[in-house]
Amino acid sequence: MLVFFSLLLLAPPVAAAQGRSVTLAEALQLAAKAAPRVVQAQGNAGAAGWGVRAAWGEFLPRLTGSSTYGTSFSAGPSRTDPITGQVLSGNVSSSSLQLGASGQVELFTGFRRGADLRAAHAGVRYADASLAFETSQSALATTNQFLLALQETDLVRVRQDQIRRAEEKLAIANAKLATRAATIADSLQAVVDLARARTQLLGEERVLTEAEAGLARLVGLDGRVAAVSDSSLFRTVAIADTTALFAEAMDRSPAVVQAESQTQSARASLAVARAAYFPGLVLSGNTSFNGSNGNDYQLFNNRSLTLGLQWQLFNGFGRERQASGTRSFVQVTPA
Repeated sequence: MLVFFSLLLLAPPVAAAQGRSVTLAEALQLAAKAAPRVVQAQGNAGAAGWGVRAAWGEFLPRLTGSSTYGTSFSAGPSRTDPITGQVLSGNVSSSSLQLGASGQVELFTGFRRGADLRAAHAGVRYADASLAFETSQSALATTNQFLLALQETDLVRVRQDQIRRAEEKLAIANAKLATRAATIADSLQAVVDLARARTQLLGEERVLTEAEAGLARLVGLDGRVAAVSDSSLFRTVAIADTTALFAEAMDRSPAVVQAESQTQSARASLAVARAAYFPGLVLSGNTSFNGSNGNDYQLFNNRSLTLGLQWQLFNGFGRERQASGTRSFVQVTPA
């Protein structure tokens, strides 16, 4: 009778319902969309692309359009026209209209625009390398979590098989005890083994729950996500030439690309700082049409074209300070 009460107390718990199941490929695809650092790196890559467009835009002229309309009123005493003798009102009002456009283009900037363009391209390379790094890190974390959940699923299945064998041993021990072929100690040992197996199952189920919840967090889903094994987990890739693989890793590694792009950006920044020592040549022009109520808003054209040279000869050692700081950064940046 004690044995039967023990069996009732050690009855297995009801398994909790699981949520969605995903393969490794599906988990990687979902994680790439849900990882905050990957999404941030994608935004930085897009912003870096616009930086290149803005750097190219420095070679284009600046165009501005304007349109103004205004009225004015002046109060004063009445007066008599000395020729006609007509009394004129002292209150005078007038209105005017102006339409204009202006443009400006830098003909020479001391090679600053070219340096800005090189820095923008280096920023794109850095952003792309950062995106590749964050994507790979997300894929690595997701793969490890997926394999952990798959491993715990197999361990839970093994524990369940162990419980079935322990239950069979307990049934055999009870049968032998009924026929006096075994002692009560053998039956109690079978109860202990069954209890130990079920305790181990509870521990494995807890770890499985944590692993599936962690996988759900990485792929951006609620609850638990079960890992499903497929043929892609058993594919092997043969590495023929380790030297070539090492050389490719040194050339395409995100960390290496980031370091190289930082060096290029630092050198471009130094060129930008040195551009302040050169003169600047600017060509500007404007045209406008002006009219007023005095001439029935008949528009008259005014236009001008200007070529200007600007050369900053001394600015209180500001250029030297900026160039010195940029040069120091270039020296400490890995080549």
